[in-house]
Amino acid sequence: ELGLVFTDLLGKRQATFSTLLRGDGTCGNFGAQRSHKIRPSDLVGAPSFRSIAPQFAKALKGRVPVAHKASFDLPRINYELELLGRAHVKRMACTIEMGKWIGYGSMKLAVAIKTLKLNAVNSHQAEDDSIAASLVLRHYLKNDRDKAFEYLHANGFKV
Repeated sequence: ELGLVFTDLLGKRQATFSTLLRGDGTCGNFGAQRSHKIRPSDLVGAPSFRSIAPQFAKALKGRVPVAHKASFDLPRINYELELLGRAHVKRMACTIEMGKWIGYGSMKLAVAIKTLKLNAVNSHQAEDDSIAASLVLRHYLKNDRDKAFEYLHANGFKV
């Protein structure tokens, strides 16, 4: 499953993209199925990563990719890109790391939602989680703008 939220420099949501992805034919592990509530039958007719990779690469061009736990997302995305012989995503900003940089400490997404009093759902569904992460990002950009941009610049992002 892939979920993306596109925001402006203030973290305001501009667009979303979400899709289930047909994998290599395996059913994945049971824990992931239980957590994400995606059954093999849900994937019938879903596109492969190969089929959306050109749109994915185009959507990321010139943008700062951000995830709540980039250390989880970035290797998985790059694995899929590598299978296709495509260029890797070089780096991804992380709202967990940004939160630590600002002074909030390391917060899981559900904890960040509660701590920051955000109106978001953390459901382990890609679209919901990407929207929730974008709200965390927006909170940081709105309330701790200087520190948030300091984190981005320190990690090689030009914004």
